[in-house]
Amino acid sequence: MKKLWNMVPGIAWAASLIVCLVVASVPAVRDLGARAGPLALLPAGGSNSAVTGRVMDQRDPRLLEQVLSAAKPEQAPCAGTTRPGGSASAGGAGALLPASRAEELAGLGDLAGRFRLPGEFEPLEAVVLAPSLRLEGVEPWSVCATIAALKDPLPVIGLVRDEEEEAELKAALRERGLSEDSLRLVRIPYESSWIRDYGPLFLLGRDGLRLVADAQYAYPRRSHDDRVPIYLAELFQVPHFEVPLVFEGGNLLSNGHGLCLTTTAIAERNSRDTRYAVTAYHDYDLAAVRSVLLRAFGFSQVVFLEPLEGEITGHVDMFAALTSPNTVVVGQYHPAVDPVNAALLDRNAAKLRGLPTPHGPLRVERIPMPTNRDRVFRTYTNVLFADGLLLVPSYPGVDYEAEQEAIAIYTRLLPGWRIKQIDVTGIIRKGGGLHCLSVNVPRADRAVAHEDGFVDPARAAE
Repeated sequence: MKKLWNMVPGIAWAASLIVCLVVASVPAVRDLGARAGPLALLPAGGSNSAVTGRVMDQRDPRLLEQVLSAAKPEQAPCAGTTRPGGSASAGGAGALLPASRAEELAGLGDLAGRFRLPGEFEPLEAVVLAPSLRLEGVEPWSVCATIAALKDPLPVIGLVRDEEEEAELKAALRERGLSEDSLRLVRIPYESSWIRDYGPLFLLGRDGLRLVADAQYAYPRRSHDDRVPIYLAELFQVPHFEVPLVFEGGNLLSNGHGLCLTTTAIAERNSRDTRYAVTAYHDYDLAAVRSVLLRAFGFSQVVFLEPLEGEITGHVDMFAALTSPNTVVVGQYHPAVDPVNAALLDRNAAKLRGLPTPHGPLRVERIPMPTNRDRVFRTYTNVLFADGLLLVPSYPGVDYEAEQEAIAIYTRLLPGWRIKQIDVTGIIRKGGGLHCLSVNVPRADRAVAHEDGFVDPARAAE
C-alpha cells in the first residue's frame, strides 16, 4: 500500500501530461501552424485574426538559444561578448556598450557567422504591407497598384486593423478590377503604414533557419506599431530578439554579405539633444552603434553616410539602394537644382566606391534625383524588390527624362527582372515611398543560405 501511495504523484503527473497533450492536439484558431506552414493559414482573400490573440513569448532566451545552437558553425564566438551572469571581456565591440544595456547583447556576439541580414534582391517568401486606406498619405490607387503588381510573383500579406477596414480595402480592390484573392489579410493593430520602419528584420541562418530582429522603435504614440514585429514573428513561427538600438528599417541596407549602409542619423537617434533624437534610451556614439549592428546582424563592416540635408527622415533609402552584393545605386542631384545635396551625395558615392565585398570592389552607379525645389524629396531609390520584380516610384509630370533614365539604369543592373513604375505622388509628400510601405520576408531554405554571406566572427569583432 505504501508503494502504491508513493506512486500517486507520478500517476498524477502523467495524467496531467496526457491532458496537456490532448488539449494541444485540438485544432484552434489561435494555433498559428503546428501542422501547416504559416502562409497556408492565410487563405487568399480571407483573413486571420489569430495574431491579435495570444502572443507567444518569442523573447524567451531558451528559445533563442535553441535556434542559435542549431545554427552554430565550427567557429569561435566573437571577442568582447558579454555572457549571461558575467561581465564584458576586455576589448572588442561589446566593451563599448554601457553596462546597463550590455545584458541585452548577451549571445548576440554569437550571431556573427551564424545569421545574416539578406539583401533585398534575394529570393523572397512574401511581402507584407500595412495598406490602411484611413491613414493620412495612403492613396487607394497607389496601394491597389502595388498589390496588383506584387500578386503574381509573391503572396502579399496585408495588415488590417478591424472588419470595417478589411471591407474598405476589399471594396477598393474590386473598384479597380482586382480580386480579393490578391491579398491575404491579417488583423493586427497598428498606427502608421510605414511598416518598413517599425516592422521585423528577418535574418537568415545556415540550413534555412530564420530569426527576427526587433529594433527599438521609440515613438510613444505608436505602441501598436512597436508590437508588429512580435505579431509577425509569431505568424511566421520565428523566434525574435530585441536589438538594443533605436532605428527605423528604412535606415538600414544590407548587401547580404556583411556590408551595412546607414546614415549618421542612426547615431543621433541614440544620443541626446540632436535633431534626430526621439528618445533618451541611450547616449551612444558611432562606435557604440557600430558595435550593436555588427553583433546583432552579423555584419563585417558598417558604413555611415551623410543624410540628405533638409529631408525629414534621415534615411539611407531616400538616396541609395543595393541591387547586388557588389552594386549600389546612389542618387545624384544637378548642382543647379540642389548644390548642397549634390555635393553631399558625391561625397557619399566616393565613400562607397571600391569598398571590399566577397564579389569584388563595390561598384557605384549614379541615378538622377528628381527636383526638390518644392521641398518634396522625391527619389528613385526608395524601391521595392519582389523576387524578380522591381517596383520603382513614379512622379507623373515632374521629370519625364529623369524617370526614363532611372528605369534604364535598373533594367541594365537587373537583367531578367521586370521593372514596373508605381505613382507615389501623394505618398512621397508624406516623406515615404514604396520601400517604406513594405517588409520583405526572405525565403527560408538551404538553397539561399549562401556560405559567402556569413561573416567570419573574428572580422565582426574588428
